[in-house]
Amino acid sequence: MKTNTNNNIAAVVDILSRYNWLTVTAEAAGKEPQTFHATGINTHMRDFIAFDRQCATGFYTDNVIMDIAAAGENAFTFLTASGTAYTVTGENKAGFTHRETATGSLDNPASLIDWSRSDIDVKENMLVVLDLRKLGVISNVEYSCIKNYMDIYLGGLSIKNQVCRTIYIEAASNQQITVGLFNLEHEQKMTAVFVNLETSYTEDEAEKLKRLLEVASEELKEIKNMENRTKTYYHYTLKDNIYGIIKDGLKPGDDGLIYLCKSIEDCNKFIKANRQLLQLATGSSVLEIAYIPIELDPADVEESHDHNKDLIRCNAYTYDKPIPREKIPFLDKIPLYTISFDIIDEKEIKAREDKARKQLAKQGYSLKKSRSKTYTVNDCGGYMIVQDGIIQAGERFNMTLEEVEKFIAE
Repeated sequence: MKTNTNNNIAAVVDILSRYNWLTVTAEAAGKEPQTFHATGINTHMRDFIAFDRQCATGFYTDNVIMDIAAAGENAFTFLTASGTAYTVTGENKAGFTHRETATGSLDNPASLIDWSRSDIDVKENMLVVLDLRKLGVISNVEYSCIKNYMDIYLGGLSIKNQVCRTIYIEAASNQQITVGLFNLEHEQKMTAVFVNLETSYTEDEAEKLKRLLEVASEELKEIKNMENRTKTYYHYTLKDNIYGIIKDGLKPGDDGLIYLCKSIEDCNKFIKANRQLLQLATGSSVLEIAYIPIELDPADVEESHDHNKDLIRCNAYTYDKPIPREKIPFLDKIPLYTISFDIIDEKEIKAREDKARKQLAKQGYSLKKSRSKTYTVNDCGGYMIVQDGIIQAGERFNMTLEEVEKFIAE
């Protein structure tokens, strides 16, 4: 029994480790529920769970884990021997760099700028937030040095400031510079320390900070200019394709088009609609999706009408030219999401299948479902529609349930 519990802990921790943001709610008898946030999760001494908070003191479960249960999509509940239930929900927070594609360095602080959280106003007051995930996987010594700097020099030592956090630099139009801690949980500044480049830092450190502010000012002004001329569209693709896009840009598909949405939320609607084909094509129920922001003139974009808006309730757009990598701004801030189809409401799927079978039967058709567990050229693992022994649609079992429903509606 203990071995099974340990195996389950490791498996669930592995699933939750695919997310960059965790919400943890601890519930114990006789106590008010407490909610925390974490940027990582690990096993500790095999039977405990350790929660990491970026550049802050982490926390542990109050006792060994005795049981685990699914609590929803991307959520699990850990029950400890003390009777405390820790419900952990995973998500991928936009603007967090994926450590595997990190290219930043402490020797070049400008390479750590978080463009999604940094800003400049019309008076050129500038807020520069650092994305420390751009450092990639760093040693415990380096991590401790960064955390100690935050605790000792930036006012982060108190318990209330031990939250998921990073560093910000604020440069006012009057040349006053402030450095402090930025609270990633509430997306706001947390502490403030006034600094003088001539006296607060070594000559080398001052030069690096000046360079950071110069780069930030130039790029943030360009962002503002682009926002005034263009609109942001999003193209989603599997993570494995992102390296080619970074190298060669984004190219139209076989039909000569690049498909776009106006938001990540709309992209997710298409991913959900195509989840069966995506899952079968990749051989995994867990997909890592890259959302590529593209700045385009709306006059160059056309609305697409190749999907059923009754099933996918959003608009899609097309662009018919290659987009070179230099035209995709700030590739380092492309959000990466992990989407898990491990937990699917089987009752809902079964109900939709039964309804589709009945509706097709009334029209003289029958619905066939593939029994294949793998994706092949001749059997894509989806659905087929047959009439009097003749295939009418989905000859390679390449229809999704959504496409079956569309067939019925038409």
